[in-house]
Amino acid sequence: HAKIEKHNNQKPSPSYILGHNEYSDMTHDEFLDYFNLIQAENYIPQNSNTGASEEVDRALRGMSLPDYVNWVTAGAVTPVKNQGPCGSCWAFATTGALEGAMAVKTGNLVPLSEQNLLDCDHTDMGCNGGLMDNAFKFDEKNGGLCSEEDYPYQAKQGRTCNTTCTDVPGSIVKSFVDVPA
Repeated sequence: HAKIEKHNNQKPSPSYILGHNEYSDMTHDEFLDYFNLIQAENYIPQNSNTGASEEVDRALRGMSLPDYVNWVTAGAVTPVKNQGPCGSCWAFATTGALEGAMAVKTGNLVPLSEQNLLDCDHTDMGCNGGLMDNAFKFDEKNGGLCSEEDYPYQAKQGRTCNTTCTDVPGSIVKSFVDVPA
């Protein structure tokens, strides 16, 4: 594919390389259709935190921040996951954020269950899309999320919520803020 070759062969060498995967030969529309993302693509949060910019600015004021942090080498990022043919990016984004925050705070990196969100968070639309904010509120209200091991991903929304899994200690959302673009 010309785009991949052009990127990989540029000088100076890029900081990452591109390659082919099972989606490389899909058009953008085919990709959206495959993951059932057509409805969710333009879904805008209704209760967006409009004061986020000021809140973030206040929190960062006076802090000394490093120029660079690699959270993968710091042990705060789980291996790459695959959502399959389910529009559950919102659930993966939520678990990724929580896994990283939990690892930074506790030192334990535990993969959390996207399926827990798909089956139990009824504010969002399962495989038809959703929002991290709704999922954070679900987590906060329900006392955390189960582990991926305890509640494995199925790439489809289940008919019932598994209430027998155990929430991972430290996975409860206490607060969150949407960082402005």
